[in-house]
Amino acid sequence: MSTKLTASALFTAAMMVAVLPTFNLKVTARTARPKISRTHHNNPNLKPTGGVPPSTVHERFATFLAGDGFKSNLLVDNLRPDVPITVTPALILRTGEVPMDPITLAPHSTTTVDISAFLQAHGYLDKQGTTVVRYAFNSYGPINAVVESRDEAHYLYLNSYGASPEEYWSGTTFDAVIWTPQEGTQGFISITNTSTTPRVVHTTFLVNGSSEQRSIDVAARHTTILRIDDVVARSQKSGAGIHAEFDEYPRDILMEGQLFNKQTGFVKHIHFLDKAELVTKRRYRSSCYQHQQQRHEPCPNYRFPERRYGHVHSSRRRARVLGLDLQPADAYH
Repeated sequence: MSTKLTASALFTAAMMVAVLPTFNLKVTARTARPKISRTHHNNPNLKPTGGVPPSTVHERFATFLAGDGFKSNLLVDNLRPDVPITVTPALILRTGEVPMDPITLAPHSTTTVDISAFLQAHGYLDKQGTTVVRYAFNSYGPINAVVESRDEAHYLYLNSYGASPEEYWSGTTFDAVIWTPQEGTQGFISITNTSTTPRVVHTTFLVNGSSEQRSIDVAARHTTILRIDDVVARSQKSGAGIHAEFDEYPRDILMEGQLFNKQTGFVKHIHFLDKAELVTKRRYRSSCYQHQQQRHEPCPNYRFPERRYGHVHSSRRRARVLGLDLQPADAYH
């Protein structure tokens, strides 16, 4: 019996010697494996490990008034809470583009530029024009800009929201509806050509059951102001529709408008609707829902501004402190 026990014990010991080295190697290999750094979009302290798009130059355009009792200020907001961003504003006047001094915005901060004071100090007599704000970043979303043209004698405050050509992906047609039941209301449309070649914009005004067409030549890197006082005067009963379209490429043309009444202090921003943009967003929401149902994971981000709403609301709070009526010009759902 003792001999069998000794043989069995030797066999067991031999098996342990043969197995233990393999087990130790596996444990060593697993503990030596490097840890993978994981990021989360809600933690600003964690940085992505790769795949960050390179920085490119982006632009935002807004219209200003500097005559007929109006003075203008430019408000620029850095929406990023983690990095400073340098912006370079410029004015597009009749004689061309006039650069202004660069401004470095601290994270989540705002600055104001007095456009009227700049024009007066440099001897420019332009009564209207366009402000362009340039900045380098990996997306167009972190900078917000708005121009306030104010006529304090008549309590008029007109806001022109800085639009980026990158916000318009596929549309070459714009539509808007106005209705001004009060007499004495004035209005205009600003058409900005962001491209380097001239463009022709075809407009159609629908008033009292009839249509009127006008073709507007817009020079390269220039803004044309189109007065619509006659259309506004005839829209008191049933309103009016404005349709605009252009050839060539989307993003080339930006449009907005203003309505104001010096007798009553009434002001209204005319926002033009890009129908092709709505179709694009509906298709994205539909494909996003299918993606979530099939793969059970978040949708891919198609370069939409990240964490947009919190920054916009914060910008609006700061704008109210400065006496500005700041509203988001783009919204993503």
